[in-house]
Amino acid sequence: MSEQMINKAKKAGAGPEVIEAALEALREVGKAFQEYQQTKREIARIDANYKLLSREIEARYSLYREIFTELFAERRAAIEKSFEVIDRGMQENNHEFVIHGLQTLGVVVASSPFKDFGLLSQKLESDKDVIEI
Repeated sequence: MSEQMINKAKKAGAGPEVIEAALEALREVGKAFQEYQQTKREIARIDANYKLLSREIEARYSLYREIFTELFAERRAAIEKSFEVIDRGMQENNHEFVIHGLQTLGVVVASSPFKDFGLLSQKLESDKDVIEI
């Protein structure tokens, strides 16, 4: 508090206790304002981190979606091809085609697209690995 304000309080008849109480109140207001400013900066920092993490999550989601879409599209194509071979074998009464189609279908169905999921996850988390889709 400025000297001028203290002098005005004295002239108004305020005693030392009143002046000290007013000064203490002003100090508290100053501390509260500093805390407010600090809180405001902290909220801005948290908001910036939130936006950054949100963009990162959206990018990862997009990448995972693209990978899984492609992965299952390849499996679907392999399964459809196996059924085409089986159908052709049945139409032509060719047991070798039917057996080959069933074997291929069995391999595709029995294999899990998630067998290498741990490795895929590591590659997705790494900034150094390149993943071809």
